[in-house]
Amino acid sequence: MKLKISALVKQKVIDLTGEKLSDGDIDVLAKVLKKSKILDTLKLSSNQLTLADGDGKLTDALAQNSILQRLWLRNNNIGDKGAQNLADALEINQTLKSLLLTGNKISHKGAESLASALVNNETLETIVLNRNQIADKGAERLADALK
Repeated sequence: MKLKISALVKQKVIDLTGEKLSDGDIDVLAKVLKKSKILDTLKLSSNQLTLADGDGKLTDALAQNSILQRLWLRNNNIGDKGAQNLADALEINQTLKSLLLTGNKISHKGAESLASALVNNETLETIVLNRNQIADKGAERLADALK
């Protein structure tokens, strides 16, 4: 899919669900996050995103973004490395209110990274992690972070 930054930065809601996006499309998405002044919701569910890129372009853009409130990443391939990158962004980001991570192959390690970030993040109200493999250890860590 060919993504055009000029059109996307004018949108309040961007829905790219099921568009077969991969980490190769992250450059455009990162630029949109940095340039948009009105983007409220970014729906990236059911793609092939891992967010495990070494340069962290999307998560860096998320960390710097001061507008986005909802990020939907359901049914991608985020895994523990991607969860760690998201956690790094969540430690800085102070606007995101809802993060959907259903079905992303996140284990207790990724859950622990997210839990560490939640201790310092005061704006995130909803994080959905069902259909992952976080196990008791990850769930306990998340529960402790939310106390």
